[in-house]
Amino acid sequence: MGYYEEETRALNAILLLIFTMQADEAFAELEQSLRQLAFPPAVRRLCENALQNHIAAHSVPLAHQSAQQEAQAVSCLLLALESISGFKHVERYITHRNQTFVCC
Repeated sequence: MGYYEEETRALNAILLLIFTMQADEAFAELEQSLRQLAFPPAVRRLCENALQNHIAAHSVPLAHQSAQQEAQAVSCLLLALESISGFKHVERYITHRNQTFVCC
């Protein structure tokens, strides 16, 4: 399996759950993924921020503030997915470059 494939798959699954109106299941999955997977520190922080925003959304009495918190949680997850994709591409580049230098 390639670099960060499991982490990418987990973030994709979480976002799909959110977009199919299963946010509580999505954030339960996010908690489990944070315990089990080795996210890079920057991605981990984004995921933790998403989780905190989701929790805060359920503690806010006003609907518009709750919606803003949930939107911020999704934004953090999208940034995490973007970041993990960047890490994957960098790791592939380094691996390819190292193979090229070893072969030549």
